[in-house]
Amino acid sequence: MSTMPSLDGARFAKVRALHDSTTSPGEKTAAASRMEALAKSAGMTVKQAKSKLDKAARSAKSGGSKTQAQATADAFNDFFNRPEQRAETARRHAEQQIQRAQILAEFGSIEAVYAETDREAALREACKPITIPDLRPGWEDDYTLDGWKLLDSDVSIPTSVLDAVRRGWPMPTTVKEAWAEYEASKALDRKRQTMHDYEHWPELWVMVRDHLLRTALATLPAASIGDMLARQSWMEADLELRVINETVLATLRADVERMAARIPRSGGETA
Repeated sequence: MSTMPSLDGARFAKVRALHDSTTSPGEKTAAASRMEALAKSAGMTVKQAKSKLDKAARSAKSGGSKTQAQATADAFNDFFNRPEQRAETARRHAEQQIQRAQILAEFGSIEAVYAETDREAALREACKPITIPDLRPGWEDDYTLDGWKLLDSDVSIPTSVLDAVRRGWPMPTTVKEAWAEYEASKALDRKRQTMHDYEHWPELWVMVRDHLLRTALATLPAASIGDMLARQSWMEADLELRVINETVLATLRADVERMAARIPRSGGETA
């Protein structure tokens, strides 16, 4: 029987620090997704992983001969050796296997799950002129987009990259279209993560595209009730990641006021 890997406490702590310190909605979203993936790969929730990390940090600070790294490792070992946690890990692993079977039934093969979509191929081609490969031995699969790399802030994405991604695939013109593309992108990413023990990362051009879609979802004015419902769906989906900010709320209020102005009022009432 296969077992799930233990949590990489050091990596989780690094991503958590990024999540808690950044004020960028897109960067916070990426870090939150990464924390969830790291925790899930070890059969834990983000809340459980944070709790164990905090406990290890307190233990290290309380003194003794252990280093913080040793204390962290011991705390996680103690946690995973509890009978109830072993049972929970086994349950999550079994659930993941069921999800994998469902995904394979949908796609037909593992290769098909990871096969490049038409949209992804178009974005890759559009970014070719600004794709800079990492030439260091052992880093052949890594690259940057005009210097922008994984876990860099979305506010630092170069204009050249944003323009290339916009040109690569038609940008949605309505909130409803933006939500449909964003939801499909995230659904495919979740399936790929499930097949890859939650260690899958989207290509950089896909991450930039998601950033542009989030911006559209936050700022495009709603032209219909369908647009308003799409924005609401996005807000509900991303609410746990705490990316809803003043810009989104201001746009939502403008939507409501614009729709209210179209509704006839009785008795001379005004909006």
